[in-house]
Amino acid sequence: MVTPLTILETPGAATDLYTAVNEEAAELRFRPLFTGDVLELSDRTCVALMQHPCSMRRGTSLNPNLLFAKVIRLGRKYRSDWSTAPFDLCYLPTLSEDYPAVDFHGIGTITADCAQEARRVAIVSLYGATVLMQRWIHFSTRLVVPIAGLA
Repeated sequence: MVTPLTILETPGAATDLYTAVNEEAAELRFRPLFTGDVLELSDRTCVALMQHPCSMRRGTSLNPNLLFAKVIRLGRKYRSDWSTAPFDLCYLPTLSEDYPAVDFHGIGTITADCAQEARRVAIVSLYGATVLMQRWIHFSTRLVVPIAGLA
């Protein structure tokens, strides 16, 4: 049996995952969309963008469709050790009181217009995007990509 050398990342503090949330994120509405940004769509559905910023664009224009994962409301508290948490989720601690999480089963696309009209709820930090991608890669492949020193 092979023992994994690396485990999935558990953030030291929830605030490490974000550059801005709620009102602060809304104030940065002209900032280009970024991996992991959480958007509230017109139907109140929340999604997290799952592409690298360069993959979202052709030059300075957004591609017609952008990849997202749905943000769900868990309604229960998170596990403190994310390495043992469900691998199909990436928690979004402190974002709201109903314990939201990115659900990798809810992958889809939205139009660029829809994304630009959405309210940005959170802008993730580089570290937050790295944690999100580590979990998505693990969910999709069972590969654990070490992130120490990357973000």
